[in-house]
Amino acid sequence: SGTTGHAVLELNKQDGGNRKFILVEMDQSIARDITVERVKRVISGYKNLKGESVEGLGGEFRYCQLADPLFKVEIIMIKKAHSN
Repeated sequence: SGTTGHAVLELNKQDGGNRKFILVEMDQSIARDITVERVKRVISGYKNLKGESVEGLGGEFRYCQLADPLFKVEIIMIKKAHSN
């Protein structure tokens, strides 16, 4: 959900670091709809649940979509085995 990226951005802001991170999410909808949105808001700022503005941490990121998983057949077989 972007927790690692959020933590890295916080550390970079605290000490002026230049750490980088790679986030991997198998579910494309979670990656696109949750993780990307979270990282965007952490970088640029957002309003919290109380309606208060939270300053952005700065930074940048790139979202990439990988090809089909190499282990797709194995994943399907494992799911079928667990459903029996």
